[in-house]
Amino acid sequence: MTDSGAKSFEGRELDRVGGVRKQVLASKEFRAWRDSLPSQNIDGEKLYFHWGDTPRDDDQVMYEWAVQSGLIPGA
Repeated sequence: MTDSGAKSFEGRELDRVGGVRKQVLASKEFRAWRDSLPSQNIDGEKLYFHWGDTPRDDDQVMYEWAVQSGLIPGA
């Protein structure tokens, strides 16, 4: 999420493609992978560091999983 509270591109895409967010969150494999990522709480939000030193929020991590898993077509 951005500081203004507006959803990120990834968050909007997860909402746009019906059921993907719920499907990703239901995946034991996703949760295990996400929980294994280096993370840090910054300003009350848990952020993940899988892609170098750029922190990613939950929506960004879920989106990456959905794309890699083929759940979001054409991404």
